[in-house]
Amino acid sequence: AERGGLGWGGEQPPTSNDSNNSDQVQSACPTDTERALALMQKLSAATEPLRSKRDLAGWVVVLENLAHELGLAPARASAETTSTNDDGAGWGVFWKSLREAVAMTSACESSPRRLDIAEFVALLKELILPERLPPSPDEQGRVRIVEAAQVRALDVPHLFLAGLSEGSFPRIADDDFLYNEAERHDLNARGLSLAHRSSRTQDEMLLFYGVVTRARRSLVLSYPALSARGQSLFPSPYLAAVRDLFEEDALPTTQVGQLDPVPTRDRVQSAADLRLVATSELCGGKPSLFRTMADSPEHQSTALNILAAFEMAANRFKTRGFTSYEGLLQSPANLERIRARFPADSQFSATQLESYAGCPFRFFVSEILRIDPLESPRSETDYLARGSALHAVLAELHRKLTDDGDASRTADAGQIAVRFRQLVNQELGRSAAETELQKALLRIEERLLNEWADAYEVQHETYLKLFGGQWETLPTPAGLEVAFGDAPAETGEFGGQTFGSLVLGAGGNQVRIRGRIDRIDVGQVDNRSVFNIIDYKSGTPPKFSLDDVRSGKSLQLALYTLAAYRLGIAAPGAVPFQMGYWSLRETGFVPGLKGKPKPIDQAVLASLETILDDLVPKLAESMRAGQFPVDSRDPNCTGRCVYSTICRVNEIRPLADKLNKRRPD
Repeated sequence: AERGGLGWGGEQPPTSNDSNNSDQVQSACPTDTERALALMQKLSAATEPLRSKRDLAGWVVVLENLAHELGLAPARASAETTSTNDDGAGWGVFWKSLREAVAMTSACESSPRRLDIAEFVALLKELILPERLPPSPDEQGRVRIVEAAQVRALDVPHLFLAGLSEGSFPRIADDDFLYNEAERHDLNARGLSLAHRSSRTQDEMLLFYGVVTRARRSLVLSYPALSARGQSLFPSPYLAAVRDLFEEDALPTTQVGQLDPVPTRDRVQSAADLRLVATSELCGGKPSLFRTMADSPEHQSTALNILAAFEMAANRFKTRGFTSYEGLLQSPANLERIRARFPADSQFSATQLESYAGCPFRFFVSEILRIDPLESPRSETDYLARGSALHAVLAELHRKLTDDGDASRTADAGQIAVRFRQLVNQELGRSAAETELQKALLRIEERLLNEWADAYEVQHETYLKLFGGQWETLPTPAGLEVAFGDAPAETGEFGGQTFGSLVLGAGGNQVRIRGRIDRIDVGQVDNRSVFNIIDYKSGTPPKFSLDDVRSGKSLQLALYTLAAYRLGIAAPGAVPFQMGYWSLRETGFVPGLKGKPKPIDQAVLASLETILDDLVPKLAESMRAGQFPVDSRDPNCTGRCVYSTICRVNEIRPLADKLNKRRPD
């Protein structure tokens, strides 16, 4: 059958067993094969340009040539063609979109990127799918909405003139003239032609006459009975004048007092009206019309969408506790993917745990769905880059101090600031600034960090004096940017040592933690090794307390302290003395637990261990169970969250107490 379709030109091959017919088949086959081969060779030659890389402009030329060669489309037809043929209009939009993309690429890119066929097809879909065909010029059965002045040039079968209220038609404007009426008469008498208010009224009357006389089959004059404030309105004097031309009962008058957006059955005039009436009756316990709409192929998808909306509303506003419409995953396939995302041997970071504890839904959007917020089109300070640069500078600074023997004592006056500036200039020198604005921002950043150099030297001296009075030896950085677990480690870091993950919980509830500790200082107190955990902050340090740890709001310092203690990172047998943030912009070292920097009480350390061993496994298990409810610990989160436009926390919060839509504290 396939050979008959291709080789015999649509005719059936001979079916007789006659030898003559057999000879004919034998002689015809080579001819058909040759013709098919020639066709395939031509097709191969025409599609040869598709097998190489080229920029967008090159691909457009290839498509135009291919369309012309194969007769697929009017490749070189004008994109603004007014053809009424749908195919012609579609191809016009197609070529116009491609040419606009080429023009935009040429204006924005000095050296356009070369694309292979797969990359070009993906780009082509992005360009074409949002496009829409222009509307058909056929106006049969359509309603045109135009301004009154535009009607005077039309012949209208059925004219509906709305807005005929007093003060609206004719329009009564305030005194917007520079001169009053007497002055205008005087200026006109002196030869300066200025319009009068009376002439504007005459123009309005002429406009009304020109509009109503364009109606050919029917004319409806309408005005609102109430204003937006609910006050009564009166008809235009033009409408009253028209009424006076006829007998009292000659013109039918209809008053519509229905303010309900749901029309009655006898006034259903569109699919939208049908949807409103059917849904309203369904809510009132009368499902017949909705059932009829659902059985109609034309309206079936609309009915299903309405039922889905009912289900969502019932779950969100009537059901106790969080549901699948507030972040709880219930599909077995989705739950399986979540468990695969966080297997039993996976390692969590402190940032992940804090993010999940603070707002599980935000964690789901950013970490699971990986939806990144749109970047700002403006050039502005990159605080993440600033923090990374400062971490690199401080790590290198203290490595050099250690190499020079200054790690545990105050360096020569000004030496820390000098080295700090040198490292800042070296670090920022790696940043590429393409525009003058970016260069200016980089210079501002350099000036700011250089100012922090003097502040850091003072902070460093204050820190050493603070602990020098309590420790037998001054604090010495024993670890800089120390990684544990599967967190990436720098080459040569901490003497090349590697540390396993921190394990929290017991039995089958164990959870592994990874991280990178900015700095670990060690010393001696009562002939015992002690250490401080330091986390650098370029901004204001977050709050830290046992309550913050219990809620999961602030876990990093506690996790890092426990990791250094249990994994023996600082020194064998070393115990934590203090943990805190180092605010470079403000006061330097700030103890995590408020008060004087005294040793961490053993009871407090034991409490931290108990809290983390209980809390972290619960957080991990909730993630693996697909529990990402819309419930933020921050009551003002919508004011600064980048995902506020897709979050429904403000709808859920008023129901939190009534329907128990909140996480346990």
